[in-house]
Amino acid sequence: MPQRTVSQEVAKHKPPARRADWSFRTDRQPARRSGSAAARANAEELVNEIWSHLVRAIVVRKTELASKAADFEVTLQQVQLLKLIAQAEQPRTMSTLARLLACDASNITGLVDRLEARGLVLRGSNPKDRRITIITLTAAGDALMGQLAQGCFAPPAGLRRLKRSELGALRKLVLRAFPLESGSAGRSGIRVRKNARVG
Repeated sequence: MPQRTVSQEVAKHKPPARRADWSFRTDRQPARRSGSAAARANAEELVNEIWSHLVRAIVVRKTELASKAADFEVTLQQVQLLKLIAQAEQPRTMSTLARLLACDASNITGLVDRLEARGLVLRGSNPKDRRITIITLTAAGDALMGQLAQGCFAPPAGLRRLKRSELGALRKLVLRAFPLESGSAGRSGIRVRKNARVG
């Protein structure tokens, strides 16, 4: 009986080589996650879903606002500028408006020029430092903001369908998730003036 070599004995007991699987099977069971890992993954999915819905709602709302603003022959950026001026307890400076709108001072100058030409805003000087230009609303600008408040800034109907307790809970969550920087936009509300007309 012939003797087996060492290499033959090793080959005898060596398991057969596994072939690479390139089939991309989808019936495999996913690796089991720990409880904390699964909770984090679920929370991340919720975050993505909520944020995606908010972004879609904002885009739709912005399109609607732009269309309504066009009815008053103003752009959405001009509306934002007028709103910042109307909300302020003190007259806004050009530099403050540029910071709040996150744009260059030259852009603010162009916006103010066009609104001033329509008689909606008025340039003035700061009594304490006449080198500083301040912007205020005229009576016509104030009347326009009253109309915009009803046409553009009215809350969506979906919010009005919520119960008071739901609104309170939603308010807390929104303020917690989206804290406003101090002085970033002044007061959030805007007064609605009945029967206001542009002069």
